[in-house]
Amino acid sequence: MAALSRVRHMKSKYCIFQAIFTSSKWRCQFATEAARKIDLPSDLKDDAQEGLPDDKPEKGYPAVKPWMPPGSWGEMTRQQAWFWHRGEINHMGRITHVKEKIKFLTDKQMVAWKFPPINIQPNVLNYQLEVTNTILASKDDKYLKPEIYQNVDIKTDYEELKKLCIEAIEIEHALHRDKLKYLAAAKDGRAKSWHALLRGRLLTQTILNAIMSGASRNHEHLQSCSVDKEVTVAACFQRNGVKRPWVPVSRRSPDLSKELYLQNNAMFQGKHVVDFQVRTFLPLPQFISPDHEMCMQADKCVPQYNPKVLGQFRELTQLEITSGFNLGSPNEFTHTSVVCEQLGRLRLVSGEEHWEQSHAGYGLVTNFLSCVAQAHVQGFNMFQDLVYPFTAQTIHTDGRTFRFSMFQLNSLKLWKDPKASPVSNVAWISPADNLYEGLTDDRVIGFNDEVFQRLCQCLLLKPSSRDGIKLNPNVKYKAGTPKILKSVKKVEIEEEVVYDR
Repeated sequence: MAALSRVRHMKSKYCIFQAIFTSSKWRCQFATEAARKIDLPSDLKDDAQEGLPDDKPEKGYPAVKPWMPPGSWGEMTRQQAWFWHRGEINHMGRITHVKEKIKFLTDKQMVAWKFPPINIQPNVLNYQLEVTNTILASKDDKYLKPEIYQNVDIKTDYEELKKLCIEAIEIEHALHRDKLKYLAAAKDGRAKSWHALLRGRLLTQTILNAIMSGASRNHEHLQSCSVDKEVTVAACFQRNGVKRPWVPVSRRSPDLSKELYLQNNAMFQGKHVVDFQVRTFLPLPQFISPDHEMCMQADKCVPQYNPKVLGQFRELTQLEITSGFNLGSPNEFTHTSVVCEQLGRLRLVSGEEHWEQSHAGYGLVTNFLSCVAQAHVQGFNMFQDLVYPFTAQTIHTDGRTFRFSMFQLNSLKLWKDPKASPVSNVAWISPADNLYEGLTDDRVIGFNDEVFQRLCQCLLLKPSSRDGIKLNPNVKYKAGTPKILKSVKKVEIEEEVVYDR
C-alpha cells in the first residue's frame, strides 16, 4: 500500500508539472504573437521585435561528419586521419605561444628511437636519408652545390680575407707550435689525439674570426650576428612507415593488414653539440624551389628495414626541442654551424668508405636537426606544416681539412605516406679537401683557393626576408620576448633654495 500511494503521489506531481509547463508555453506563445501585433513607434519597433522567432522556422538536420577530414591522407586509416586533424585544429590551432607549443610536444616521456648525428654503424647513410625523407644530390648532379652560392660576392674582399686567414694560421702555429704539429703534418689515415683536436678547434676559431671580422664592414649580417660556442641542438619528430620492433606471433600473417607491421607515428629523438653556431635575424635563402622535381621524390625515401637491423636502439627518453638559444633572442635563425672533426680514429679503424659515409651522415643529420629546431621556434610543427622551406649549412673541419654540407627542409609532416605528401627534403654534401698542405718555417704552403672560396661563400651568404612573407604566421607573440615599456619623460623640478644669512 505504501508503494502504491508513492506511485500515485508521483503521478500527481507529474500532472501538475505538465500543466504548469503547458500553461507557461501557451503564455510565451501568446506574448510573442501580441508583441508582433502591437503598434509601437518606428524607433522602438525594431528593437522590441529583434530576436523573435520567424512564423515558419526552417527545419534542418545537423551537418553530416565526412568519412575523412579535409586534406590528402593517402593510405592512412580514418581513425589516424581524424587524430591528426583534431590535433591540428583543437590543440595546436589554439596555442599561440612558441614556448607553449614546444611544451605541448615535449612535456612527456616516450619510447623513441635515438637518432644521433655521429653514427659509427656501417651502411647507415641510406637509413638516415630514409628517416629524414631526404634526397641526396649525387656527385654527378649539377645541383651538388646550390646555385645560389654563385651569386655571393667574394671578389671585393677576397685578397684581403685570404691574407688575414694565412696570417691567423701562421700566428696560431707559432703560438702553439708543439701542440699543432699533429695538425700541421697530418696525413690521410693518421689518427689525431684528443689534445690535437682541441688545438684544431682553437685554430678553427681563429680562422672564423679573421674572415668574419675582415668582411663585416661590407656585409651587414656579420655586424649584427651572434656567435656561440658549444651549442646544444635537439629535435624530435615522427616518421611514417617504420617497421615495428616486435609483432605478436599470433598476429604475424601475410593476410593481415600491413598496419600491424608499420608504424604511423614512430618517434625519433636527435641531439648533438656544435662547436660554433652563427645566428642572424633573418633566415638563409631557399636553395631550390619546393616545386622542383628533386623535392617531389618522397616515394624513394620510404624506410626499408627495422632500425634494430642496422644497430639502432630505442629507449624511454624525455623529448626535447631546442635551437641552441633562449627564446627572445633577436637572432633566431641559424646561419652556419661549424663542427670540428670527431671521426679521425674511425677512418683508421674501419677504412675510407665507412669514414666517408659516416661523415656524410654526420652533416646530413646535423643540418636536419638544425632546420627542425628552427621551424619549431617559428611556430611550425608536425601538425602545422611549413609555409616556406628552412635551410641550413654546416662546415666540418679540423682546422686544415674542410667539408661542406647544405640542407633544405620542405615539410615537417613526415608522418604522412608518400601518396599523401610527396614532398621530400634535399641535401648537398661535398667531399673533404685541405685548406692548406702544411707549414714550413712557420709559413703556410699549398694554400687551396677553391676551399677558401667555398668557406667565404658560406659565411658571406646573405640572409633573406623570403619575399616579405610573415616568418611566424602561427604565433601571436613569442614567449620570452622582453616587453619594452613606454618611455616616460623625466620631469625635473628645480627650486631656488634661500639660505639664512
